[in-house]
Parts: sequence; structure tokens; C-alpha cells
Amino acid sequence: MDVPHPVLAVAMAENCSFCHRLRADVAANHTAMKRLRATVLLTGDGGTAAFGKPLDRILMSELARARADMKPLGTPTAVRARPGAEPALFRGYDRVTAALAELSGAAPGQVVCETPSSCSVKVSSEPVDALVTARSGGRVVGVAARGQDAMAVVARCTEPAAGATVYAPITLLLERPERLYLLYRGGELIGRLRSAEHAGEMLRRVLAGFASSPSGAGAEVRVLCGAVVRPAAAGALLFPRHWMTHLVKHASRLERAGWEVCPDPFTRLRPGPDWSVLLSGRPAPAPVVGVLIDRTGRPGADVRTRDLLLAQVVNWIARPTAPEEAQRLAGLLYPLLFHVGTVDEALSFLGAQPSP
Repeated sequence: MDVPHPVLAVAMAENCSFCHRLRADVAANHTAMKRLRATVLLTGDGGTAAFGKPLDRILMSELARARADMKPLGTPTAVRARPGAEPALFRGYDRVTAALAELSGAAPGQVVCETPSSCSVKVSSEPVDALVTARSGGRVVGVAARGQDAMAVVARCTEPAAGATVYAPITLLLERPERLYLLYRGGELIGRLRSAEHAGEMLRRVLAGFASSPSGAGAEVRVLCGAVVRPAAAGALLFPRHWMTHLVKHASRLERAGWEVCPDPFTRLRPGPDWSVLLSGRPAPAPVVGVLIDRTGRPGADVRTRDLLLAQVVNWIARPTAPEEAQRLAGLLYPLLFHVGTVDEALSFLGAQPSP
């Protein structure tokens, strides 16, 4: 098919949660979509929505009909046509989002894109009032805001990336529905802040975390998990990322026991003296003293139980990674004590410890 300029035709489905998230991202990126030097077609059960440069009606109809061929591959799926080039196929939210970002002028891998969850679809279902393509080192992070108060914080605390019309999916969202500022990363609640100053400080910290070096750079290993830190006792515990929202909602209880929930997008670990493991952070690294693990079944007496738990935690390593990095993480975690239980049991365990 001959096209006058780049065209991306995306097959969507009404019952696809990833498609709903993609539509929310497109709506938030309305300025970038208008300025595209290409055409984007979102074709679904309700018809076709066109963005960017105008396209001949006949070509648009032909590309819209291609949805029937792409839909069996799963949704969202996209095909990109360019003048004088073979068509390229993109399957899944991540790859379609990357194609949209590159069409808007971003370099490959420059824009942060995280796989959505059912929770993130719910969080992003309502329209946002602003989206900033914020700079984080050499990367771009989409930061959205709902409400005037949240918009003011985001505008004050982010540095727009050069070429601010680059397409960037919503990665962080700040809102103030009542008295507290709520900061989300995807579907995770990572902060409940009482003031605009505290919200701004956390937003800056989280953005800085996306600029940190990936696994394999230096001695640090990036892990996609949460951490609670006890500054007065100079100790930290790791926990599964899906516990983040629950622990943040009970942050006041944890604070009374001396614990702080780290909002960082990645937990960065490195070896310390005497076989210790250090959690990189501010104002100083803290030694990791254990790992809280979700009880997925009744632990048995098998001597391999600890090895299985260790493998579960090693699987938290941030991707992309290499086998040697997973081995290095396993070596770091091996001496640590594992605490197995539910998130509520973990909360009771943390809250019951006397504050130093």
C-alpha cells in the first residue's frame, strides 16, 4: 500500500483493558497527537478515530478494514506503513506505545513506558487536566495532573523535556481529591502527602529514580520491589511491589513505629562491607536486614523452601537484565532473613516493633 507519509493503524477492542489505557494516554497527549507529522488511526467497534496529518478517505478506509486481519493477533495491535518501506507490525500496549512515541520524534527507548495493570486502567479512566513530558536524565516521563492544585505542583516541580510535544504515556499521576495529595505510579498509590511542598519533594525524588542507571551499570542492581526504611535504626526491609498501595494507605501507622515507605520506582541494591546488602538512598545508604514475602501457599518442610523463596525474590529484578545480574542479585539476597506472610501480617509485624 502506497502512503504519502507515515501511517500507524491500531486495532482496538472495547473489552480490552490495555486498549482503554491506550485511549486514555492518547487523550492526555492531545497536543502531541495534533502535531504529528504522520497519521494515527485508532480502529475499534465504534469506528475509526484519526489523529495527525489528514489522510485520503480511500486509504483511511483500507487501513481501517485491516483491523479484521490484526484483531486475531490480540489488541492493541498496529501496523505502520511508510513511503517506500515494508509495513511493520507492533503487538501489545508496550510496542504500540513505543511506535507512537517514535512517530512523535522520540528516540527509541527514550520515553518511559510501563506495562499497565487493571488498577492503572482504573486510575487513568478519568480525564486528566494536564500532562507534562518531564525530563529525567536522558529519558522522558509522562506526568499527569488532575485539579488546579496538582497542576501547580507538577508545573513547579518538573522540567519539561526538550521537544515537549513528544508522545509520553501517563506514568505518574498527581491529584488532590480532598485534603491529601495522592501520587500514583500506574495503578500503585506511592504517596499520600499533606502539603504541596511534600508532594513536590516526592515527585522530584520519583522522577530522579527513573534516570538511575539500569542493572549492569556499576555495582548496583535495580529491583522492582518496595522497601520500608527505619532511619533511626539504620535498617531496611524489602517487600513485593503489589503491597505498595496497602502499605502507603497505612503510612501513618508505620511512621509511628519508625518506618518510612520508599516511593522510588526501583529499589537499588549494592554490596556492603562484611557480606551486607545496602539499599541506596537518601540521605545515606541503609543496610537491608530482611525480605517480606507474600504467602502464596502453605510453606512445607522441604529443604528447598528457602531456595524457592529466593528464586521468587530474584524474579523481582528489573527488566531488561542479563543472567549474570540475576546471579549477582541472588548472591546479595542469600544471607537475608525471609519473613513469609500476608500484607496485613506484614503490617502488624512492622507496626508491633517498638519505635527506636
